[in-house]
Amino acid sequence: MNHTIVCFACGLSGMDIEKGHAAFCEADDGTNKLVVAPVTEEMLSWNVGETVDEFMGKQHREGVIGGVAPGVTEEVHGGHRMVMIDCQDNARVIRIMRSFKSVLSAPRDIIFAVITDTARTWTFDEYSAQLSAEHEYMQNRSPIDDPDMKKME
Repeated sequence: MNHTIVCFACGLSGMDIEKGHAAFCEADDGTNKLVVAPVTEEMLSWNVGETVDEFMGKQHREGVIGGVAPGVTEEVHGGHRMVMIDCQDNARVIRIMRSFKSVLSAPRDIIFAVITDTARTWTFDEYSAQLSAEHEYMQNRSPIDDPDMKKME
């Protein structure tokens, strides 16, 4: 069965998007079609869920939509690079993450996020701000000071 997976990229260049897409296609078994769209300045005010639905409904699923489009957001909310993935299958999400990480510089600094039902109600601006805030929190907190963390002995 052929599955179409839509991703939105913030802070990645057109070349980065193309490299990640190509790495996924090379690693995939041919049962998935990956569509990666750069988030443009104009798209920041768009609703995430409506945009995902629109991309899924497009008749022309050419793999990389937009390529090096004018207005691609090279810096969004602190300059973080992000890939927002509309897929609920863990194996596919991991395959996408590994593909992008294998070809991009500083792969530990890329934020990967699955588009949840809550995220579908936000704009891309709101969603990217939330992802940036969560990323900063995770980068700057110490698990030693977290009372919810299980003590390892």
